[in-house]
Amino acid sequence: MTKYVIFLRGVNVGGNSSIKMSELKSVLEDHGFENVTTYINSGNIIVNSKDSPVKIKETFKNIIEKHFKLSIEMIIKTQLELENILASDPYTSDEDDRSKRLVAMMSEKIDDKISLILKDDKNVNETYYAKDDLLYIYYANGVGRSKFSTSYIEKKLGVFSTARNWNTLEKMLELIKQGEVE
Repeated sequence: MTKYVIFLRGVNVGGNSSIKMSELKSVLEDHGFENVTTYINSGNIIVNSKDSPVKIKETFKNIIEKHFKLSIEMIIKTQLELENILASDPYTSDEDDRSKRLVAMMSEKIDDKISLILKDDKNVNETYYAKDDLLYIYYANGVGRSKFSTSYIEKKLGVFSTARNWNTLEKMLELIKQGEVE
């Protein structure tokens, strides 16, 4: 069994795409997922599965479409991938407010094209670091005031993405490790 973290895109944000996490947890368990854990209400899920990420995504999409009548994108990471996201911390000592640190996870690798696309973009005032399919962003003035949103990133890069702040990523790693035997 492999431990996976599933980050649903745009769930329970601004009154859109409402999914009760307790209900989703129950439905996932009914479909054979083990050790299902959810964290807060924004679509953060941990599961154990013998299936591949592709199969898990297909199953999740089918479950959500049938049970909740929603079409939701998602990013799936293994425990090791989540550990590597946090271990690859590119932020400087001046970027120490964890609530202003976000990691946007993309549907494909973007680090080769991002500098060309965003180089002279006047809407991007934030510091960002690209690595593979990740965009580490520091929102010095807060996320809410920024034009550099996941929707903006998706339009510019032609990918879908979902973002989580540093605290959430750390909590997900903590939760995934709670089930490990020391």
